[in-house]
Amino acid sequence: MKSIRRTLLTLFVLIVVSTGVFAADGWWQGKAITDFEYFGASGGPLKNVSEKTLDSLLSGYLDEPFSDELFTEIYNKLYSQSYVEYVSAEAIAGGETGDDLIIRFSILENPMISSVKIEGNESFSSSSLLDKQNYRSGDFLNSNDLESNAALIADHYRSKGYKDVVVTVESSFDESTNTEALLYRVDEGMQYKVRSILFDGVEAFKAKDLKKLLSSSEKSFFNSGNFIESNIDADKAALIAYYNKNGYVDAVVTNVSVNDVTEEGDKQKFVEIVFSIDEGSQWYFGNITFHGNEVYSDEEISKLISIEPGSLHNTEVLQNKFANLASMYYDNGYIYCQIVPIPTEDEENHRIDYEISIQEGQQAVIEQIVIEGLTKTKPYVFERELTVHVGEVFNRDAFIKSQQNIYNTGIVKTVKADLLQGKQENGVILVIEIEEGNQVELQFGATFGGTVDGFPISGFLQWSDKNVAGTGRDLAINTTLSPDTQSASISLSDDWVRDMRWSNGISLSVERSTKTNQLQRGTNSDYYDGRDSDKVTYPLGFANANDYYSSSTGNPGVEYLMNYDYYSVALGYSTGYTFTFQPGNLSISGGISIGLNRAIYDDGYDPYYKLIYLYGLNWQFSNKLSFGITWDGRDLKTNTTRGYVISASYTYAGGILGGLSNYN
Repeated sequence: MKSIRRTLLTLFVLIVVSTGVFAADGWWQGKAITDFEYFGASGGPLKNVSEKTLDSLLSGYLDEPFSDELFTEIYNKLYSQSYVEYVSAEAIAGGETGDDLIIRFSILENPMISSVKIEGNESFSSSSLLDKQNYRSGDFLNSNDLESNAALIADHYRSKGYKDVVVTVESSFDESTNTEALLYRVDEGMQYKVRSILFDGVEAFKAKDLKKLLSSSEKSFFNSGNFIESNIDADKAALIAYYNKNGYVDAVVTNVSVNDVTEEGDKQKFVEIVFSIDEGSQWYFGNITFHGNEVYSDEEISKLISIEPGSLHNTEVLQNKFANLASMYYDNGYIYCQIVPIPTEDEENHRIDYEISIQEGQQAVIEQIVIEGLTKTKPYVFERELTVHVGEVFNRDAFIKSQQNIYNTGIVKTVKADLLQGKQENGVILVIEIEEGNQVELQFGATFGGTVDGFPISGFLQWSDKNVAGTGRDLAINTTLSPDTQSASISLSDDWVRDMRWSNGISLSVERSTKTNQLQRGTNSDYYDGRDSDKVTYPLGFANANDYYSSSTGNPGVEYLMNYDYYSVALGYSTGYTFTFQPGNLSISGGISIGLNRAIYDDGYDPYYKLIYLYGLNWQFSNKLSFGITWDGRDLKTNTTRGYVISASYTYAGGILGGLSNYN
């Protein structure tokens, strides 16, 4: 019944789509879309997808003039949703005048998963196994994924030694609700363990040294010894690589046998793995010669690939030498260069000579640069990060740096790159595929502790968009709230001005705080300005300065203290320029901050601190300039854990800038 239903609905959708309801000369061309309507494929309401969900998906297209390109975009967006199997659409004239354009969709929904269960599992919990597959209740089912999800559970079993596990999946369809219940059935079989690993034909090395190379391991007190069949190929490759590094270039693993050695009383299956190896003879390096090079001199190439004749033949070292030679050409645009090593064996001395044939070819020229995968960001945000340009000779280092620059913007999740053949013989197309990351962050919560005289709990809310409107600008809003302190700030910054790494930022912050139990000025004492080197000032509650400075606590009785409200408003601007060099980046920056401060307290109070007293008279400026220089020598291309950063900063406040706070 289910398959007949699906077939009929599929035919219905194909017939509707094939009628071409949106012909190129239709009355709807160019009209603004006023509304969307949604129905199930049979004409009734949708069963598991809400209109609210679809409206949220397509609301951005309302009031847009209809075109074939726009409708294709809408269609593609619908088909990218997991709940859509097929879609057809028709244009409806609506509204009081009948002149409105309404697009009515008929949607064949994928079934919603009502439950996911597993049976037959004894060795692992149901929850741990269901976590290995991708479906959850409430997801929409793609029947093509069922077998692959069952395979994920089976792979988990095999990774634990259950070589013979069989996992099947069944689905139960409820047509009335368009839901399916999934049931995985597991036949675990026996768990296999490795009792011993043996080597046949080995004379050059000790068995214990070869065992260290393997992914497979024998069961012991410290090792589970699970037999994982898929590890055998990797183990063979590891053995051959080890032989090749030690001069045995002809070594081969001729056979791997897995023998059942289960004994009576064993609760698990035990196997014995035997690697049969034909070692061959041990070889040494002979002479390395080359020809065909014109771009680089013989001395340059000899220096790069030299190997001492008579040293033990090491395939890995040889491959690295050839790779270095290829990189030298590749890095300078010779991406079509062919380097062919031709070995000649000296049987008598067990040496291998290499003649290297070099066909340099032409330098590749960048014909086009394509950036793919953008969903929000405007192309120029990443284009300005490129250190490669159309018309230049391809340079691998510059290409890698371009990718790293894009990644360092902090708004991408992954960056992948590829080279394609261009239209010209020596032309190349650089393709950079970007996956944008989470660019908007919202954090909120509470902090505990606070200041000594402040309320111990405060709430905070922080919102930031690192890519405002896709421009790469950073907008941040922060608020902090507690009974005695309230603050808010907003900042906007941009690291570029056109194609220059010239950063600019503005910020605005406001704060109100209640200060309790603050010192008052003592009778006949001067105000304390932070520079009382002669120790002549003292707060109320002390007879003189000597009593105050000799006091063990420095705190008078609470009856001598005061409260006040402090207000602060600050407007800041910062700018800087970054110079890029091969070893690192040099950044020079500066900024200015203009602040206003006010303290409000009851008449009769007289603050001990001069600054608070002056703030109490009127709004007072507090202005400052800052300068900074930074050299960033980190390796941001190949190893971000290496390198160093040197930074210095200087701040000048007050003085010729005005304001009450004067310091360097």
